[in-house]
Amino acid sequence: MSIVESLPRAPRFALDVPVRVRRIGATVWESGQAVNISRSGLLVGVRGSFRCNDTIEAIVELSQATASVGDVRVRGRVARVAQASSLTQLGTTIDEYRLQRADPSDASHATDATVTGD
Repeated sequence: MSIVESLPRAPRFALDVPVRVRRIGATVWESGQAVNISRSGLLVGVRGSFRCNDTIEAIVELSQATASVGDVRVRGRVARVAQASSLTQLGTTIDEYRLQRADPSDASHATDATVTGD
């Protein structure tokens, strides 16, 4: 058994919120829906075309589910691509993420924070 096989998978948390995804450097965002998230990855359904190993950024719009919660901006790499009905399902790594305030003018929320992978 390899070391990778012996490590437990990160727990996934189901999400049903809008997400926007684009390749790093692109100007156009593809709209989609988040399916689940873990400390190491994000699963989304989008209408755009992506390939394995594309480096991407995504905005998980948690603020659409709960007004007092901010969004999460993610940078990572497409690890898996699959067709799911009319959407393309992307499994991505999370190499870096940034928590964004729900309302930048509201000082009661924690400040933005950027976290990089382990």
